[in-house]
Amino acid sequence: MGPGWGTGAPQQALAAAAPLALFPQPFTLAAPLLLALTLLAPLARGCVQCRLGHRDIPARFARLCARYHQVHARPGCPSRPWDPESFKGFALDEQAMNAMTEKTHRVLRLIEINQTLSDLPKFWDWLREVKLLEYSKEGMGGAVGRDGVLRASIGVSALPP
Repeated sequence: MGPGWGTGAPQQALAAAAPLALFPQPFTLAAPLLLALTLLAPLARGCVQCRLGHRDIPARFARLCARYHQVHARPGCPSRPWDPESFKGFALDEQAMNAMTEKTHRVLRLIEINQTLSDLPKFWDWLREVKLLEYSKEGMGGAVGRDGVLRASIGVSALPP
């Protein structure tokens, strides 16, 4: 034993242990890493409206919503707010986020030019209930069937015949 080492059972066990016992195998590190990723996931803000400086979608949407409220005298424009919580359940990769950002920019631009504020709630509901689901299903590699149920990939077709 080196200096500073006692002769107790834990020290003797460590000294006698194989070097691999001191350093865990890579697969044993997977559980703590997955736990860390799970805990950090709510902090990630990878969503269409959060892309700062790109097309200024959050500010434009808020401006159109305020104008919609003035014109139509209704409390708010969409049925769901434009915030990160609205997009929490969707699995969007970088390509899908770029497509949704561009699509949102184009539609907001048309609403701004034509001043058709009544289209804003329709667009928001369509974006959330149709397009985001579509892009999420594509991001999952077709593992989601027409009924929205996630299918197992072992011998089960993702789409019914």
